[in-house]
Parts: sequence; structure tokens; C-alpha cells
Amino acid sequence: MARKTANDYQKEYTDKVSKLKGLEARIKARAIELCEEFPTAEINNVGNSAKDFLDLNSLLGDLDTVVYIQIIRKIEEDNAKKHPHVQTTMFPKS
Repeated sequence: MARKTANDYQKEYTDKVSKLKGLEARIKARAIELCEEFPTAEINNVGNSAKDFLDLNSLLGDLDTVVYIQIIRKIEEDNAKKHPHVQTTMFPKS
């Protein structure tokens, strides 16, 4: 197998960056979608709601992807607390 050249590395790097940008865009879109769907969900310990986050996001623009992931996690946790239903299986293992 031949050694990689600078062009090979550049192509691989460009591909990875492109995929990362796509993932970041999907994460941001999901966070905003959840905030719009559940505007009263608490997203931090001081009682800020998802609607507050949408207002802040519109003022500040893009935030770090880690922030969007944390928002998604907080809304999912808030929904789980409000709706503590547990999915059951039809054929439990014996």
C-alpha cells in the first residue's frame, strides 16, 4: 500500500469537516425543534424554559454544539419527569 500524500490527507480532512458540519446542523435543528414543541420545558436548574433559550438563541446566533446537546438532554429529561410512562415488552424474557 502506498503512503498517503498531502492531497489524500486534504481530501480526507475536508470530508470529515463536511460531515461534522452536517452533524452540528442536525443537532442544532433538533434542539430548536424540541424548544418549539415544548416551550415550557425547564432547561436548567434556575427554571429557564425552552422558550427563553429560543429567545437567547435568536439574539446570540449560533452557540456551541455542546450547548445544543445539553438542551436536548434537559428537554428529554423534563419530558420523562412529566410523563413517567415506561415502555413494556409484549413477550418478557423469563
